[in-house]
Amino acid sequence: MVTSTVSHQVDTHSVRLRIHDEATIDLGNHPDYPRNVPVTEVAVIYTTTQSDNSASAPRTEVTSITYVLDDEDDKTAFVHPDYLDQPDEWPDWVRALIDQHRPAVPVRKEDSCPQCAAPATGTRIPKHRDGCPWVDPNA
Repeated sequence: MVTSTVSHQVDTHSVRLRIHDEATIDLGNHPDYPRNVPVTEVAVIYTTTQSDNSASAPRTEVTSITYVLDDEDDKTAFVHPDYLDQPDEWPDWVRALIDQHRPAVPVRKEDSCPQCAAPATGTRIPKHRDGCPWVDPNA
C-alpha cells in the first residue's frame, strides 16, 4: 500500500438558480440611462482551493456568474472576470444568493494513517496497525 497526503486540492461547485421574484440587472452603458432587464436564472461557479504549504485557510472564490435574461435582444449576460472579485459591484440580490449558496469548505481526507499507513475507509481509519502512536491505549 502506498501512503499519501493531499498537498493541494481544487474543488469546483456549480449552482443554477431559477429566479421566482422580480430581479433585474442593468445592461445600460451609462449610469444616467439604465437599461434594467429581467433575470430568470443565475448560474454561479465557485472554486475552493486548499494547500498544505499555505498558512491560510481554504479559499472559495466565485469564478463565473451567468444570467439568463427575459429580453428579446439579449438572452444571456456574464459578469466580466475583472469584476468577479468585486462583490460590491454586483446587485444586492445577487450578492445575497451567492452567499446563500456558497459551498462549505470540503473536508480533506487522508488515504491512510501518516504514522502507520493503515488504510482509510471514507474519512476514518478503522484499525490502526500495532504500535501506531496515534492509537489511544485506553480505547
